Amino acid sequence: MKKVLLFITMLLVLSLSACQEPLGKNMLKVSSDSMAPEIVMGDIVTYEKVDFDLLQIGDIVVVEADGAFITHRIVEIGSNENGKYLILKGDNNPTPGIEPYYESQYIGKVIKVN
Repeated sequence: MKKVLLFITMLLVLSLSACQEPLGKNMLKVSSDSMAPEIVMGDIVTYEKVDFDLLQIGDIVVVEADGAFITHRIVEIGSNENGKYLILKGDNNPTPGIEPYYESQYIGKVIKVN
């Protein structure tokens, strides 16, 4: 029973991350509902590289972490000894992520959703 609950918990956590598959230059296909209702599974997002310093809280961005692309909304912008960073949250997730995404992980700002 404990193994089943652990497995279900792991699946839930994985499903709450908006990981996408690249479709071509500056386009990703969304594979989760973590940004619902604005962006849902199967949507195609188009992004462009906007200067990091021009990003604002509320913008939706694409970052890369461990080879996966994540599309979430900016809830905090800051800097520390490691550099400038973003804290992101999926609109459909109950809480923001705790992991900072640094400028080097930033891919682009979402400009269109199909």
